Amino acid sequence: LRERLGSEAIRHCIISHTETVSDLLEVLLLQKEVGLLRGTLQDGAQCDLIVVPLFETIEDLRNAAPIMRRYYQLPGIAEMVRRSGGEQDIMLGYSDSNKDGGIFTSNWELYRAEIALVELFDVLAAQHKIQLRMFHGRGGTVGRGGGPSYQAILAQPPGTVNGQIRLTEQGEVIASKYANPEIGRRNLETLVAATLEATLLHPTQSAPKSFLEAAQALSDASFAGITAMPSESPLTVTETEMARLRDSLAAYIGAQRETVALQFRQASTIAEHSATQQRQTVTVVGAVMLGLAALLVV
Repeated sequence: LRERLGSEAIRHCIISHTETVSDLLEVLLLQKEVGLLRGTLQDGAQCDLIVVPLFETIEDLRNAAPIMRRYYQLPGIAEMVRRSGGEQDIMLGYSDSNKDGGIFTSNWELYRAEIALVELFDVLAAQHKIQLRMFHGRGGTVGRGGGPSYQAILAQPPGTVNGQIRLTEQGEVIASKYANPEIGRRNLETLVAATLEATLLHPTQSAPKSFLEAAQALSDASFAGITAMPSESPLTVTETEMARLRDSLAAYIGAQRETVALQFRQASTIAEHSATQQRQTVTVVGAVMLGLAALLVV
């Protein structure tokens, strides 16, 4: 595909559920085997695909900065990335972190991970000219990181939007935002405007210590409640129960459709009957008026 459409067609290799430095090194080895990495780390290595770790769970988000620090401490890695374009994308998972730790802890750990990564890459940028680009794996619903894109970009922690940002558009969001060309253009303009504003105007400031301490306490309490929830909790739904609920919901929706269709047919019949009566009334009134007019003429 890259040979037919060009090197820009595929530029990234995302590593789902990154947990250790070896996960990144394995992808480099695979690229070496297929000719996408040339040379060695000790002798001018250059890589065609950007290795993008995806940190998804709460534990992975907490380990994101330490993993990337150890990765770039390996001899030759920083030089290879600089020769390969000097870009490092890091993807953060909203959906899985929410399922793992709840919505509050998920958002808090995403915030902390971004701040820690920015601090790390500020040093790498000064030493090796490597630029960090955050990649937000957002879904459509609020529980999967969804929401207004403009406000979401402006709410990013300080230093995380430096003229560029990547985010996913998934599922029903694609149809709702981009099926119509005019609406699609409007959404793209919104993303560009938010990125420019976040970069040039710096709408967010570093949070005060009191806020960070309060948010950490709330997150700890929320996470403890989520992890302490037993598997037999009433809130836990088994696959059998989910299938039964799905079938019941489908039957309910089908019945509602039939009811609405019947009501529509009845309303149409009544409307047609009323229209017929009105036409007949108009005809009678017209005949009477013509009769009166004839008498007046006589």
